Amino acid sequence: MFATSTDTVAVPAGGQAPVTITVDTSVDGPTGLYPGALIATADQSGVITPLGVNKEEESYDLTISYLDQNGSATQAAFASVNGWDRNAWDWPVVDADGTSTVRLPKGRYNLGAYIDSEQGTALLVQPVVDLTRNLAITLDARAAKPVSMTVPEPHAQLAIVDIGYTFYQSFQSLAAGMFLTGYSFGEVRMAQVGDPVTPDELVGTVAAQWARPDGAGDFTDSPYLYATAEAFPGRLPAGFVKNYRAKDLAATHQRFAASAPGQSATRMVFPSFSPPHSSSSALNVPTSLPATRVEYVNTNGVRWTSMLWLGTRDDGGWLVPQGRLYQQPMAYRAGDEYRDEWNAGPIGPAFKQIGEAPWRWASRTGDVINVGLPLYGDRAGHAGSLVPTDSARTALYRDGVLVGESPDSGSGRFAVPPRAANYRLEVADTRSVSDLTTRLSAVWTFRSGHADGDQPVKLPLSAVRFTPALDANNAARAGRSFDIPVTVEGQPGTPGQKITELAVEVSYDDGATWLKAQIKTCPDGWTATVRHPSSGGFVSLRATATDAAGNKVTQTIIHAYRLSTR
Repeated sequence: MFATSTDTVAVPAGGQAPVTITVDTSVDGPTGLYPGALIATADQSGVITPLGVNKEEESYDLTISYLDQNGSATQAAFASVNGWDRNAWDWPVVDADGTSTVRLPKGRYNLGAYIDSEQGTALLVQPVVDLTRNLAITLDARAAKPVSMTVPEPHAQLAIVDIGYTFYQSFQSLAAGMFLTGYSFGEVRMAQVGDPVTPDELVGTVAAQWARPDGAGDFTDSPYLYATAEAFPGRLPAGFVKNYRAKDLAATHQRFAASAPGQSATRMVFPSFSPPHSSSSALNVPTSLPATRVEYVNTNGVRWTSMLWLGTRDDGGWLVPQGRLYQQPMAYRAGDEYRDEWNAGPIGPAFKQIGEAPWRWASRTGDVINVGLPLYGDRAGHAGSLVPTDSARTALYRDGVLVGESPDSGSGRFAVPPRAANYRLEVADTRSVSDLTTRLSAVWTFRSGHADGDQPVKLPLSAVRFTPALDANNAARAGRSFDIPVTVEGQPGTPGQKITELAVEVSYDDGATWLKAQIKTCPDGWTATVRHPSSGGFVSLRATATDAAGNKVTQTIIHAYRLSTR
C-alpha cells in the first residue's frame, strides 16, 4: 500500500534529501487507519518517522444553503441529516454565510431543517437525499405555508400546535423525525421539498389542542378540551387549513374523582397513530378534584391515549406527585358520545390496559424476567403506577428459592436459569398518601421456562378486579348487605384461561380477621355478597383466583373503600 519514490537515498551530513511517499487505497481491505513508518539509518543509529493513512469509505460533500422568509441567507437554522439504510447522521453547523457542509458516506439520507424568520419558524423536509456525488441543496423557508384550524367552541383558545414528520429507517425498528411546537398558529409553518415517499416510509402530522383560558395564563379547570390530529402518509403538506365541525368530533365525558383529601391532578391527552410516530405533544390541564370535563377529539385515522397525573399542589402551584393513571390508545367514532371515570376506588392491581412497552406488565425475554406492574389501577381499570409508597418489596422465587428482590413497588428485573420451573412473584406495599389502599399485597404463582427469540413473552399473571357501586367519597352504606362485582382479567397478550376457583374474603378490622363472602356467577364474572356492620370505618378485601392451567393469584387490599353511616 505504501511506496517511496526511491529505495535508497544518500543524505549529506547536516543536509536533507526529498522522498515522496505514495499510498494506494484502491486495494481490497477494510476502511480505517493504516499505520506505517519511514526508517532512516546511518552507521549504528537510525530515525523512525511514523506515518499513516485513513482509507475513507466512498463519501461525498453535502452542502446546504438556508434562506429565510425574505429569501435572504440566514444562520438562524438547524438541520438534521439521517441515513435511511445505515446508522449515519449529522447535525451540520450553520456558518455565518447561511450554509453548512457535511461529508457523509455514499447513500440515502433524510434531510430536515428548522429555519427561523420574523414570520415564524419553518419546518422543511426533503424525504430522500441520494448522495452519490458532491451535492448542493437549498432549503427555502418561503416554500413553507401556514397552519390554521378552528373548533366549534367560539371561546376556546389555542393552547398548543404540533407539526412534524416521522420516518422509518430500514435498519432499526425505532422511528425518527423532527417536530415543531408552537402556542399560536403564527409561530409555525411547514412544507416538503423533493418527491414524496411511500406511506410506510414517512408520515407527516399536524395536531392542536384548545381549552378555556383561566385568566392567569393557563387553562386550569377548563370544562372542555378540544384535541385534533391529522396524519399524511408519505408526505408533509405545505401548510394545513381545516375548520372542524361538531359532526367531525367524538365527545368523551370524563369524570375525575378524588381518592385523597386535597387531591389535584394534571390531565393529558395524546394522539396515537399507526404506525407509531416518534413524538407528540399534549396540553397539561391543571384539574381540581373532583371534576368533570368534556373532551372532544377527531376520529379519522387517529386514536387517543390519556393520562391523569395525581398529586397535591404546593405553595407555588406545582403538583407534588401521588401517581399516574394511564389509558391505552382508544378509537372513537365521529358524532358519538362516550363516558369514562377516573380515580374512583377501589384502587388495586389492574391488567386491562396494554402496557406502554412490549415487556409490560410482566414478561420473560430469553432468561430474564421483567416486571413493572400496574398495582394502583382505579375502578374503571386505568393502569396505575409511579405511586409514592412508605415501603415496598418485589420478590421472585424459583422452586421456593429466592431469585432476587427489589425495594421498588411492583418492579424488578431478574435473571433466571433456562430450565422450566415453578415461580412465585410477591409484591407488598404500604402507603400513606391516601387513607384508601393503605396496604396492598399480591402473590402470583406460575410456571416459566426459557423464551426463544428476542421478543418478550408475557407471563400468565391475572388481577382480581372489584367494581362496587360507591358514592363520591368512595363509600358504601353501613349496616346493609352489599354486592361487589368481581372479574378476573389476565395480562394482555397471554392466552385466556378459564378460572376454576375463586374465593373472596372481607375484613372490617384492617385484616386482623377475615370473613368469607358468598360468591355467585353472573354473565360478566361473579358477585361477592358481604354484610356491612352498622358502624363506620373501612372495608378490606382479599381474593384468590386459580385458572385451568394452575396459575394462581392471591391479592389483598387494606382499606378498599369506606363505610358511611349517613
